[in-house]
Amino acid sequence: MMWGKLNRNIFYNQVNSMFSLFLFSLLLFLSCEKDEQGIFTQETQKVVPDSDETYAGDSHSGAYDARILFVGNSLSGYNNMPGMVEEIAVAVGKNVLVDQAMFYGQALRQYVNDESLILKIKEQPWDFVVLQSDDITAFPDMYHIEMAVLNTLKERILDNNPYTEIIYQMVWGLRDGVRIQELNGQWVTYSYEEYMGKIYTGTLYLTNELNLGISPVGWTWKEIRHAHPEIELFSSDKAHPSYNGSFLTAAVHYTAIFRESCANSNFSGNLPEETAFIMRKAASEMVLDSLDRWNLQISTGIDEIYKGN
Repeated sequence: MMWGKLNRNIFYNQVNSMFSLFLFSLLLFLSCEKDEQGIFTQETQKVVPDSDETYAGDSHSGAYDARILFVGNSLSGYNNMPGMVEEIAVAVGKNVLVDQAMFYGQALRQYVNDESLILKIKEQPWDFVVLQSDDITAFPDMYHIEMAVLNTLKERILDNNPYTEIIYQMVWGLRDGVRIQELNGQWVTYSYEEYMGKIYTGTLYLTNELNLGISPVGWTWKEIRHAHPEIELFSSDKAHPSYNGSFLTAAVHYTAIFRESCANSNFSGNLPEETAFIMRKAASEMVLDSLDRWNLQISTGIDEIYKGN
């Protein structure tokens, strides 16, 4: 979904027609959506790296502190954000396996049934799978679509390993707000703050309904933009993350996964230590001060895996 270019009347009518014919299913819906772009993206490439190991249903070996799979599009793929999460973890002495399945130019609902993603899920007994979607959470009339997609992925992930913890990323709003067409045909403009509020509300609703954790990336971006406007989180297209934005995203993910602060990690990437510290601290406080709000229990999936084996 491209913010500012979405004709929701056409999209919504297509979905309603499928329901009225009782032919709606996730597979059919996705097949009708193949030509729609994911938010912020113009690329159409798919990046699904090979893992160094294969998984055939073996139990957790304890060789890693965590096995983490990131699923998303260019919002997560830019600047190799998953690699930054790994760097933060290594810097504090953790042994992690981090892998990614990135589908540039697509939204989560468009590749939920992609065979390469299904195989990637089966490669490891993932301790955590982080799912990055798009701004569909801003539209209450479309919650059911995202819920169907997340239910499908949740079932596949837990079938592979019932102890995997699934975390849903809250995305950010466009830098300068967004102009969209509502279902009644009226064009409406939302400021960055207004649209971010809609994304926040929708993300909390969906994750509460599906019992998923939240990585509050978008909400942390909002905090940094307010407190430190000198730190530019957006790239020149005002949508994708700059290196700063990817670094902040990685810090939020690390804290959401491990439920511990990364403020004192010595990983700063290509950033001045002062800037990196500001973002690591903000990410840590945003997550750890509101674990209940983000549905992040203290007992992590890793603990449960060890109990189960």
